[in-house]
Amino acid sequence: MTAPCACWLTSTELILSLYQPNSPQIIADAQACLSRFQGSPQAWIMIQDLLQRPDENVKFFGALTVIIKLNKESSALSNEDAIELLVRLVGWYIRSLVHSDSHMVLRKLSSAIATYFIHFHHLWPLYLRHIVLCLACGQSLNPLETRELNELSSALSSLCPRRLQAAVWVVTCVMEDASRIDLSAGNKSLYEAILRNVPEAVALVTKCLSSDNTAAALSVESLRCVQAWIIFAQKTSPGLTHDTLSLRPLIEAVILSLSDKDTFEASAELLVDILTNCPLLLTSEHYDNLSKQLGALWAVERYHRLLRGDFDPESMQFGQLLIAFGEARTEALIQTNDEIHNHILSALCGLLTVHGYLIMEDKIFVSAVEFWSTYTEAVADIIHFGSDDDVSDARVSGATSHVSKAVFSVWQKIIYPPPEVFQQWDSGDRAGFNDARKDVLDLLQSAHTVLGPGLIASFADLVLSALESSAWLPLEAATFCLGGLAECGKGDGRFDEALTSVFASPLTSILQSRDPDIDLRARQSCFYLIEQYAEYFERNTTLLGPVLRLLFEVLSDQSTAASASRSILLLCSSCRHHLHPQIDEFLLVYSVKVIENRLDCVSNEKVLGAIASIAQAIPNAERRHGVCMMILEFVQNDVALAQAVTTSAEAANFRCQVLRCPRIVADEDPATHTGLRALKCLVSVGKGYQSPCDVTIDIEGNNQQDEVIGDALPLIHDKLMSIIVELQHTFPRSSEVMELVCSVFRYPDHDPELSQNGIELASRILSRAPLVVLGLQPPEAAEFLLMFTIKVLDGREPLPKGAAAEFWTAFVSLKSDDGNVEPAMRRAMQTLGPILAQSLARNIGGNASRSELDKLSEPLKKLVVRHPMAKEWLQLGLNHESFPSTQVTSEQKALLVRKIISLRGSRATNQVIREFWLTSRGSNFAYAS
Repeated sequence: MTAPCACWLTSTELILSLYQPNSPQIIADAQACLSRFQGSPQAWIMIQDLLQRPDENVKFFGALTVIIKLNKESSALSNEDAIELLVRLVGWYIRSLVHSDSHMVLRKLSSAIATYFIHFHHLWPLYLRHIVLCLACGQSLNPLETRELNELSSALSSLCPRRLQAAVWVVTCVMEDASRIDLSAGNKSLYEAILRNVPEAVALVTKCLSSDNTAAALSVESLRCVQAWIIFAQKTSPGLTHDTLSLRPLIEAVILSLSDKDTFEASAELLVDILTNCPLLLTSEHYDNLSKQLGALWAVERYHRLLRGDFDPESMQFGQLLIAFGEARTEALIQTNDEIHNHILSALCGLLTVHGYLIMEDKIFVSAVEFWSTYTEAVADIIHFGSDDDVSDARVSGATSHVSKAVFSVWQKIIYPPPEVFQQWDSGDRAGFNDARKDVLDLLQSAHTVLGPGLIASFADLVLSALESSAWLPLEAATFCLGGLAECGKGDGRFDEALTSVFASPLTSILQSRDPDIDLRARQSCFYLIEQYAEYFERNTTLLGPVLRLLFEVLSDQSTAASASRSILLLCSSCRHHLHPQIDEFLLVYSVKVIENRLDCVSNEKVLGAIASIAQAIPNAERRHGVCMMILEFVQNDVALAQAVTTSAEAANFRCQVLRCPRIVADEDPATHTGLRALKCLVSVGKGYQSPCDVTIDIEGNNQQDEVIGDALPLIHDKLMSIIVELQHTFPRSSEVMELVCSVFRYPDHDPELSQNGIELASRILSRAPLVVLGLQPPEAAEFLLMFTIKVLDGREPLPKGAAAEFWTAFVSLKSDDGNVEPAMRRAMQTLGPILAQSLARNIGGNASRSELDKLSEPLKKLVVRHPMAKEWLQLGLNHESFPSTQVTSEQKALLVRKIISLRGSRATNQVIREFWLTSRGSNFAYAS
């Protein structure tokens, strides 16, 4: 007895030392010693002594030791020893209950019992029946003696809430532990043993959730047990299988428990999980009862607290429950135009107007926008692809009004806070705010397919209203939304009336304003609007001249120079055929800006590129080449300046320093900076002189290339080479200079920018005239284009890859009023769908970089929403031999497909894909939830 006593005293003291204010070294030594103790044969002997000590931490350590010994040494136990251990283990559990040990100790003991079942389920197949009978009689029975007993119902009735809770804890732990195990063929017996206990588990949880039970803690634990059960069922058996359907009798009690403030959080969390991951578990009756609960008085009170900006966990949980219900019942919400469903849709719309700044305060906004994007796309599908009866149905009219209400609620939430407030936020919140604004643009673009050109007119009115009242931040938000709708109306003259009211208004005059009250973002939003609607100015040249003159005037303002020069470049490139008669005026204005030293490097590069694009459109070759020589002279002047700065003892007058050029870096050589400026301008001029990809070519007209051009072109070539050679000789050791020189001569096939521009052109054509792409002749040309975009999607260049992702997002979600488009697209997808899915699978399987995942998620989300075969294609893609990762199992791939399909294109898909990518890359983060 002396030796065990000494061992016990030593172990106890070591355990207690972990919870005392000791030095890190003492704690580390104690942990190491205790770890050795847990691995020793004496640990089995000491467990009971540890569990009988009065200190809770010592008891907890004793229960933990049981788990460790079982996980490490269970295979060494004989069947007789294992049965004896079980009897002792259940006895310790009952003793702790009788002595009212802490939840910490009881939960750890319940976990030890679950661990025992995992290892010895073949000896203890009816574990729950045995546990309940032992708890009912207050003593640990031999499991062999209880197998034939048929007294479960009376045993359950005799249990007090505390003992019922103890039984629930064991079931929860079993489900949680089993969910972490790969229940493949090698563990099939464990899965079958769990299923044998399903009837007893249903009876237990039903008893605990019954209306005559008043113990809130018991109800909460029962709800958590059901949640663990659902996670287990979803992991082991997709769809509605026996073990999933066995949960259905419990759902009604879960729904009713929402109204109880003590159980609301647990029941709401459980229902969100069910609605998100297993919506088919709920019957129509369940959904009807849940919708009634969401309209009850308690729900109205919680809803209004959330609207007032109460973001405590329960308020957020209510909001998430409302959104999850909406996501699961999107189709029913569209098709059923009754009071209850309209109430829920109004409540969901209200979530877009919650008090507080989004992201920083309002945490529900992004999820609400996601729902409305899903809802809007579903309405659009009915309008564009439903039958005539569907489209004319009053239900669709009602759904359209809900979309309209959501759109005109959402834009006000993306108004920036005052600058002094926004700058106080951390970088993550600021980035989140800007990301949420992009989500709103996605919603607006979807809404356009439902509401049509009237949406443009409405936002144009909002812009004018904000301008009239000098509400600068709302003006910025309305302008941002109007600009975001540009993609929806490219080439659509129906937008012009609304846009003319904006561009002919005093809006552009705020670009010149020196009024300090005008927020910088409001001014920049005007540039953004001009850039987005460059094609409008092609159709409406009356306003083109005034807008360009105004943009040139604000180039001298450093706060707006970058935005103005970018707008000039886009407008001049887009409208070059209208502007070439004024080329002399552009050259004069540019030369004055240069003489006055008003242009930094970035602005200079863009403006010179803009002038070059105008010169490219001059029809007369001699005149065109003459202007080119004049432009190259501007570049030559920068080369001369670079050479002068190189030999000058004083670089203090270096003009870019005066202009606070954004490209200046610390300790940079002024001469090199000026030389790089000249080369970048030369590259920009070269791009400007490239013929626009979407220009109309008259193949029957005169061939302009056959014009006699005399000596002009050789002179241009000589001038160009002279500039390059001079710079290379001046800066022979500059790697940056050499890289830019190479970019001037880069072969097009190896130019990522060329690939990007080509794919972007195809995307524009697809959006305007889908049949031009789908019906490209000869068929080999269409095949080459589409396969080339998939090849780029598999590539490593980020910009072309992003363009390819956007192309396939547009292709997969293609909608058109032309009845020939849909059949053609479906025929194409029969061939291309599996190939696209393979490419996406390779990317999310580890080939993509982290920064590319969000863009690559978009075509996958659209594929799931629009194509019934998406599930099969994705499964084939993930299991194809080209899948790059060996880190993920077939089960994990199947789980990914189930999650993606169940999320139906919602933003949560992005996170699921990111987690799978991490697992595929060999991350330590677990994929399975």
